[in-house]
Amino acid sequence: MLVDLAPGDVVRYSDIARVHTRRVCHIEHIAEVLSRAGLLTDDRPNTFAEWLKRSLAEIPKNIAADLADWVNAMVEGGPRTKRRSPATAANYLRLVRPSMIIWASRYDHLRQVTRQDVAEALGRLHGEKAASTITALRSLFRYCKVTGLIFNNPTAGIRGPDRPLLLRQPLDPARLTDLTETLSSETQRLIVALAAIHAARVKTIRQMQLTDVDLGEQRIMIDGVARPMGHITYALLTQYFRFRQDRWPNTANKHLIISMHTAHGTGPASGAWLNKMFRGTGVTLEALRLDRLLEEALTRGPDPLHLAAAFGVSQSAAIRYAQVARVLLNTPAELHDGVGAPESSS
Repeated sequence: MLVDLAPGDVVRYSDIARVHTRRVCHIEHIAEVLSRAGLLTDDRPNTFAEWLKRSLAEIPKNIAADLADWVNAMVEGGPRTKRRSPATAANYLRLVRPSMIIWASRYDHLRQVTRQDVAEALGRLHGEKAASTITALRSLFRYCKVTGLIFNNPTAGIRGPDRPLLLRQPLDPARLTDLTETLSSETQRLIVALAAIHAARVKTIRQMQLTDVDLGEQRIMIDGVARPMGHITYALLTQYFRFRQDRWPNTANKHLIISMHTAHGTGPASGAWLNKMFRGTGVTLEALRLDRLLEEALTRGPDPLHLAAAFGVSQSAAIRYAQVARVLLNTPAELHDGVGAPESSS
């Protein structure tokens, strides 16, 4: 990259990508070195900004500008806005966009939207779509109220529709047996244990540090909760550490789970890499995590306080799984059609 670089010139990111196709190297590592040396200019297009512009193309500029500010505030975060992933922000915009198109045909500004407008918009939806839409609308109008774009929040006091209580069934033991037989690496086996035994999310597994593991006390820290690791997890961790030391003895990465790429840096493994490891197995890491929560609720009793304390899940999630377990325990198996009574929105 530097052989033909004249004094004062910089390397474009697109140049690295072009060379990267002909070499075995990690493009982000090259970019990091050049950036620290002050020799890199990032000319990659902002795909999220382009998508946002296309999504707001049919909405008048006044309202589109407020929507763009809201979406960008979610992605960037701030003192008044909780930072969210671009995927979540994009999903929120998709949920409110149909209503925005209708309201933009009547109004020139979001401050003109009324409670009746919101009620009518929700009346056109059902089930999970309606519940998700009111959540997105609340986020939008709460942001507009805090930033002074509107005077009154039209979603204030509007009760969302009841979410149907989905009766998640325990995973078939045969599928779990097939999964364990297909695992070929120490990394895969440890990741499955973290999800299937400790109900750890993919994001949590990615962010776990070496300091979260105490082999001496046989305890492991997951989502801020210290738990006994048990003999299975202890054995898998011991095997994994042996493999990690043999494969990358000089890595400076302090994350527990590392890949071929992240072993040469300090960042976490990507969620796509973790999920790809189990593609084709018929079971996802999220399914393993949810199955573990349901198993605990069925075996220890539908106690949301126990679920929250044991696994660090939110109060609402603990209540939901306790409700599912209670229905499964109190109704015949042949009546488990996947949907139970409506779930309270409180």
